[in-house]
Amino acid sequence: MIKKTGLITLLVFWLLLIISGCEKIKLARDAQSFDFRLEGLDHQRFYLNKQKGKTVVLVFWASWCHSCKELLVHLGEYLENHRREDFLYIGAVCIDPENKDLVLNIQKNFNLTLPILLDSEAKLHTQLGLNSVPITLIFNSKGELSSKEEGFTELIWTRIKKTISRLTSG
Repeated sequence: MIKKTGLITLLVFWLLLIISGCEKIKLARDAQSFDFRLEGLDHQRFYLNKQKGKTVVLVFWASWCHSCKELLVHLGEYLENHRREDFLYIGAVCIDPENKDLVLNIQKNFNLTLPILLDSEAKLHTQLGLNSVPITLIFNSKGELSSKEEGFTELIWTRIKKTISRLTSG
């Protein structure tokens, strides 16, 4: 009986490992060939395919998420200090923009200078298979997904900066 339980546990573990690995492969494959359009808080439209030639950093965030706001502040400061408009686009994709007044207040209170893109009902977030916030997707100048970072810590922030630096210094 113990051997069966151990075997079943091992099988479930491998199945979960395979499923989670497939999700990451799916995101990478879909995001590399995927294009999308989002409307900005300023009513400007963002098209991923029109950003070819630029490194694109998109942070998916929610109005209730404190660490999301911290990451956005860091990215805003980074953009101000490394402004290379021909090479870099950083955008904040809000997955709960139903209350635009709240999003505007967050933008004002945190002095966010990044463009805020609106993912109404988190459709793109879901379509890409993302399941948490903050999630940072970094696309290279060819529009291919180069990096995906979940959460926000100093280690994650360091990895994000290194990836941006590597992609924009070429």
